[in-house]
Amino acid sequence: MANQEQLALLKAGVAGWNEWFVANMRAMRADKSVAVDLSGAILSGANLSGADLSGANLSRADLSGANLSRANLS
Repeated sequence: MANQEQLALLKAGVAGWNEWFVANMRAMRADKSVAVDLSGAILSGANLSGADLSGANLSRADLSGANLSRANLS
């Protein structure tokens, strides 16, 4: 199940998401209990262009019709 706070932040906009992601990246890498969990999220039709989703759990997420151009999905 997706982390609802993270999901709300992503849905609010890529610029804010990427700012949060960079600010929290070290903590996420150091503490495996802190992670981006978007599993099962409904992101169909979302504009995620340029979003940094590296390392995010996107299992069972609905990304149909989402704009993922320049998104980092590594």
